Amino acid sequence: MEDKNHKRLGNPMSLGFLGGSVYSNIGYTHFCASGLDGLWRLKAGSLSRDNNKNSNSGKIYNICDQRIYSNWKEMLEKEVGDLDAVVILSPSNLHFEMVEYALKLNYPVICEKPLASNLDELEVIINLQKNLNAFIAVTYNYTGYPMIRLLKKIISDYILGEIFHFQIEMPQETYLRCDSNNNPFFVEDWRKKDHNTPTINFDLAVHMHQIIFYLLGEYPKSVVAHEKNHNKNFDIIDNVNCLTEYSNGLDGHFWWSKSSLGNRNGLKIRIFGSEGSACWIQEKPELLYLSYKDGRKETIDRGDSRYSNFMKTYHRFKAGHPSGFVEAFANIYKDLYICLNQFLSEKDFSSKELFGTNMSKRELMFFNAIKKSIETRSFVDVICNSQSIINN
Repeated sequence: MEDKNHKRLGNPMSLGFLGGSVYSNIGYTHFCASGLDGLWRLKAGSLSRDNNKNSNSGKIYNICDQRIYSNWKEMLEKEVGDLDAVVILSPSNLHFEMVEYALKLNYPVICEKPLASNLDELEVIINLQKNLNAFIAVTYNYTGYPMIRLLKKIISDYILGEIFHFQIEMPQETYLRCDSNNNPFFVEDWRKKDHNTPTINFDLAVHMHQIIFYLLGEYPKSVVAHEKNHNKNFDIIDNVNCLTEYSNGLDGHFWWSKSSLGNRNGLKIRIFGSEGSACWIQEKPELLYLSYKDGRKETIDRGDSRYSNFMKTYHRFKAGHPSGFVEAFANIYKDLYICLNQFLSEKDFSSKELFGTNMSKRELMFFNAIKKSIETRSFVDVICNSQSIINN
């Protein structure tokens, strides 16, 4: 099972997709990322409710016709014992039902965020996981980037000193962009509605919340937030600002938006400490910018010899040939492969890279506090019942 510079860890494991056709936002990315290192093979799928999209996607994914299903429940029932895991890639509002059904059939479950839409749904999943000793992992792909993983090491090694502030933003332009004929960009129907939690929170904020915990090991203790709608196409929240307080004097600022023209996907992270600061920008994923209290500034890339041992596992090709989003996602799928193999042999797994019900519960409590803060126009404590938290 030892990973030495992307040599095969073992025999490929088999996957089934629920959702994730080539016509969806993220399906093809999961297909490419899962297969990049030869660790997974997509063998079955119920890829779309549209029969033509389902069939066409299955052919592109090279799934045999007999294992392409028009009904996702039928797929789960017929593929029991023939798949190593299922991946939930459907619209967010369908995740709970699919996760619950798959768990009851004893499938290891890999789920796109969010795992559930509310705490009641999540408690059902947590109880099933406890009772069945089930494997559940949620894919938060941005922490698969090598430079984010290096930033975590730099913070842990105290190179930036005591961290006291961060700023993280994820602005996009989706709801205001038009094409050259002034037609609005296509938006899936399920993204045009807000429920108890604004859809934009499940699209963007879940990633930011997870990134900050990944880097700093802290969950927010209190929050004050403001949300707005700036687009005229859909009556949904499309811009949120959020100030957060943590333990040990740490505070931070979150901004996520889908009404910020000029930003395709403007994920940017800035970390400030007593000895230095760091900045990472997703559109320049191979570069990490550091500044120090004596005025020095430096730019680190994947080829920096000081971190060659740390970085060697991420060298699919030598530095200077940039890795990107799909490769970052492939790092997550490598983590999934290692952890699922460990789980199948030991009935448990440990990982600093993968997250599941704990993170899902924390993010839902975070969103509940944001909602209350907006209603009261004040700081609100983020309350999390630790009794039902059982893993990452």
